[in-house]
Order: sequence, then C-alpha cells, then structure tokens
Amino acid sequence: MNINDLPDDCLLLIFDQFYQLRQFPILMKVCRRWKISAEKRLRKITHFDVTLTTRLRRIYHSLEQNHLPLARKCIITINRKFLRKIKLSKLLPNVKIIHLENLTKQCSCSALINLLAKTQQIKGLSVGLELKYKHRFEMNHECNILKREEKRITSFLSDIQFLGIGNDLIVTNYLRTFGHLKKLKSLGNSIEKHSQYVNLLHVLKFSQFLTNLERLVTFCDHESDDFFHVENQLPIFGNLLDLQLVDTSREGSYTLTKFLNLCPNVLNLFLIVNSYRMDLMHQINRNFNVQRLDLFIFRWNSEKIIKTIEKFPNCRYLSIRGETSLSSHELIHIIRTLPHLSLLLIEHAGRDSADQQVVKNFCHSQNRKIDVYFGSTNAKLFMSHELNQLLFNHFLHK
Repeated sequence: MNINDLPDDCLLLIFDQFYQLRQFPILMKVCRRWKISAEKRLRKITHFDVTLTTRLRRIYHSLEQNHLPLARKCIITINRKFLRKIKLSKLLPNVKIIHLENLTKQCSCSALINLLAKTQQIKGLSVGLELKYKHRFEMNHECNILKREEKRITSFLSDIQFLGIGNDLIVTNYLRTFGHLKKLKSLGNSIEKHSQYVNLLHVLKFSQFLTNLERLVTFCDHESDDFFHVENQLPIFGNLLDLQLVDTSREGSYTLTKFLNLCPNVLNLFLIVNSYRMDLMHQINRNFNVQRLDLFIFRWNSEKIIKTIEKFPNCRYLSIRGETSLSSHELIHIIRTLPHLSLLLIEHAGRDSADQQVVKNFCHSQNRKIDVYFGSTNAKLFMSHELNQLLFNHFLHK
C-alpha cells in the first residue's frame, strides 16, 4: 500500500506526530494534498516552544521540563535563523502561548522581538532572557536591545493572561502600561533550573491591578519590608490559588508572612525559607484551604517545621526538602496533625530504612492510606500528583 492511498484523516493523524517546525516546509513541498494536510496540522497549534541551543537533545529536555504536550498542541524549533525567515501569524495562526528558552550565551532579545512582531496577539508568554544572576532567584538581564526596545516588546502584550518572565524592565513596563486592564492571571514561571521569579516588590506596588491573579511565582527580601512600612492598605488576593514564595534575605523578611496572610484561598503553596527566625512564621494565620504544601527549608530545627505545618491543618500533599532531618516520632506527630494527608515526601536521603518502616507501619496501623516517599528520587512522584497537574494544566494547557 502506498502512503497516498490513505484517506485524508489518516494522513492528518500521521502529520499530528510531527512537532519540529523545520519539518513542515519539507512536507508542504511534496504535493498539494500534503500541503493542505500540513496546514491543517499547523492550525491546531496553540503552543510554540522555542529553544535556542546548539544541541538537538536539549529539545526533549525542554519539553519535559515545561510539561508541554508533544502531540497536537505544541510545536518547537531550535533554529534562530529560521525564526527570522517565517511569518509566524501565517504559518501558525492560532498560537496562544509562546515559550522562549535561551540555553546559549548569546542575547535572545532580538529573537523575542522578531517572534512577537510576527505573531497574532497572544495569551501567554514565558521567556528565559536572563544570563546574569544577582542570586539564585533574581535574574536581571540588561542589554542595549532590551533597554531600547522594552516599550515595543510591551506593546505586543495587551492581551496577556500568563506572563512567565522575571525581568524587572519588562514586568514593570507591562504593569504600568496594561496593568489597569486586570487581565493577568499568572505571573512568573517555575520550571526547575530555568524558573522565572518575579520580585514581590512589583506585585506590592501594583497590587490594585493584580487582584485577579490565580498563580504567582515570586521572591521577597528586605526591600519589600520597607514597602510594607510605608503602605499599610493592601488588597486581599482572593483569587490566588497557586503561590510559590521565596525569602532570599538571610535574616528573614517579614514580608513573607504578611503577604501569605493576604492570600487566604491558596490551594498550592510552595515556600523556600532560608532563615533562623521562627518568630516570623508564627505570624502566619491558620489557613484551612491549602491542600498542597511544599517546604524547602534551610537551617531549621524540627520544632520550626512542625509549627509551620500546623498552620495548614487541611493539607493533603506535604513535601519537606532541604537541610533538615526529622525523626520517625516527629513524622508521626505531623501525620496525626494532618487528618486529610494522603501523600508525604521527605527528601532527606540520609534516613535509616528501619526509621522509614516505623512511619509506614504507623500509617498502616491507623488505617491511614498515605503514600510515604523518602529521598529526592521520589520527587517526580510528588510532582505528578493530581493537584499539581490540575493547577499547572489550568494555566498552560487551556
């Protein structure tokens, strides 16, 4: 049987398996029938993933990290020159979300501008422009192109609902220009090694425009504390469901606890805290809505950990990571404290296997159906659970 003997529906199903942009000009040159089928395939594309890299194998890593679907919705490219030749609005007329990841040492600002200029108005943009780190969570790439073209970049973002970028210039300019429209639902992006954490100071300064936020990836430091001293009247972020909050100050920023108390309806809470100061965590109000709690903590003793967890009594999924060690007795106490707990991940791998079994035996004796995991190798099991998938899919796959 010849491939051209297949009906059009079958041919289209085959074309649905192609996801590299460079493949489609080749398909379109075969014949008119293939050209029509390829164009139908491209009209299905809603996600365009650009990975600027010199190694083809990095493509698959990028797709895995971003949880972008290979079939039907997503198409990718690694060719910087190819981006300059195509008119994206004609080739991919229905693209709504663009992800640009730069894994090279070259500035990608010109590629971003070319990309935005050649597409229709988009709903989501995730960009990894940053090359220079102030610290682990703050990255401020500044180049002459970005300084000269920041207003032009912003002009393409009027309909944005998901802005996954941590760059101060673009975030500030966007909020000044289009923040009053209150369209933004997700700010910042969390993709393991290439996360885009937004400075919480921007969120606080433009808080009246961001009350519709449902997802926020942010960091705070002592600069945010100074803002709280000046501004006492801040709105409640009642729509915020997914919050990833990092305290980068060594002595502890009380902005972390103040802001948490402004987010009463959070379901998914990820905290990274690098501080000895337990008195700050005591200021957190009890939150009965948090279902998933992911703690990444440094230099904390077990008392601090337990007291913090007790603030979230309805937690179903709990992850404790970082420089910490909890005894089996302390873990059992946590399990008793959380009556709805169904999954527990303890990343610290130095635990005795007998100690682990004590915890699992306790759950069995109490008829508690809790999945208990020990060690960093099980982190993916935690990330794949239903609540994480529900929230992540809500913003990236709709």
